[in-house]
Amino acid sequence: MAKTANPLLMVEECYHSLSKAEKRVADYVRLHPDRTIISSLQAVSEKCSVSDTSLLRFCRSLRFSGYQDFKGALVPELLKRGATIYQEVVYALKKSRDNGAFTIGMTNFSSSSVTKISDLLLLTSVPKSLLGSYSCQPRIAQLALLEFITFDISTLLKQRGDK
Repeated sequence: MAKTANPLLMVEECYHSLSKAEKRVADYVRLHPDRTIISSLQAVSEKCSVSDTSLLRFCRSLRFSGYQDFKGALVPELLKRGATIYQEVVYALKKSRDNGAFTIGMTNFSSSSVTKISDLLLLTSVPKSLLGSYSCQPRIAQLALLEFITFDISTLLKQRGDK
């Protein structure tokens, strides 16, 4: 991985040397970096109408070991820019709370806006691996926790007779 380089700048600098399929990926990433970080390799490949292999070649053209490595480098850049997805989450939490919903926030940062808006906060951490990229294990744990919460809420609603 290119340790200190901004992946969005790398896309701009390498764009002219990319293949046709890689340019489709580059165009998508430039337009939708916030969607890229939350999408699977297969989902982005499909959106760009390229093969999974082409997406991996794109990442390797930018000197990343793979798609996860590329996404891991993209996250800090989006946080610096105030990524749209984060703003949308904060907006959704505010609206939900304003409409009387009990809000549950999950974040890695105790000083984030999510912390201030949520009725219940699940504070997590993302340790760096020895290779310097963010581990996916905390994210998997977060997703599992959301599944448990959703299942529990569904079970309670079913018992009450709500749909």
